[in-house]
Amino acid sequence: MALDAQAKEAGVLALLGMGSSPGVTNLLAGYAANELLDECESIEMFHIHGGELNEGAGVIGHRFYCLSNDIPMYLDGKAVLINPDDSASHEEDVDFINLPGKYRVYPYPHPEPITLPLYIKGKGLLKVTNKGSVLPEKYYELTRTVHACGLNSKEPIKLSNGQEVVPHDFATAYLIDQRDKILKEMDFGEAKGCVKIVVKGKKKKTLEKRTYVFSLVSEGVGKGQGLGYGTGLPAALGTILMVRGKVKGTGVLPPEACLNFWEFIDLMKNTLSIDDKSEDKSKKSPLIFQSIDENGKVKTIEF
Repeated sequence: MALDAQAKEAGVLALLGMGSSPGVTNLLAGYAANELLDECESIEMFHIHGGELNEGAGVIGHRFYCLSNDIPMYLDGKAVLINPDDSASHEEDVDFINLPGKYRVYPYPHPEPITLPLYIKGKGLLKVTNKGSVLPEKYYELTRTVHACGLNSKEPIKLSNGQEVVPHDFATAYLIDQRDKILKEMDFGEAKGCVKIVVKGKKKKTLEKRTYVFSLVSEGVGKGQGLGYGTGLPAALGTILMVRGKVKGTGVLPPEACLNFWEFIDLMKNTLSIDDKSEDKSKKSPLIFQSIDENGKVKTIEF
């Protein structure tokens, strides 16, 4: 984002963070806040996933990064940074539409709380947060414990026999080994997960209180594909839209600033050959939309 002025001067467009979260979360939240609400009060993003066939060092390194760095949040109408050591008060238990029960989610240092407040029209936005976890929960708890022990360090330590070991490398190998054992013990099955975006505010025209919930589930389309699929597919769709000239502007921009919601949804449906009337669940959209009125009445549709 610091290169925005230089990109504008060069006439270049850079689309930032076009994955699942950040990426699709920005697009869905921006659409609900700007197109469906007259005033947007809060945007909360939650994500949980796990059970991929393989988990590499890059994924574990990213989790260590998330556990080590300050967490951007937008609270009480102000941008703040939360020290990860002080983040426990922001944890909560959340339900996901395709998973049984509730799951503890933790503040994540993802960029949506930084960019979304810049592109939400009107006033009244008080809160933007991003929180998540990993399945199985037992595995993520182990990851958090290993990190808390300082084993994310990349500084070599010398053992009593003179051998040097990099804690980060040991922790990565250990977690991959333990993950496979935990998945087998639990008979976890295929990869699964969900990204949930909750947007609250006052509905356009009527100004009645309204909550909109988008759930992007890893069932149906993408079932068993996991994190890599959920990250790579939106980037591919964003690239196609850029090549087609559908992404306007210059500079360094997040999805909510330069992508059209309906163009993205239409491309997703056409590219994945999604048929709303198909009885084959693998051909149905993974995106579920819920509108909840002030009396708690829920209307659900699938895109």
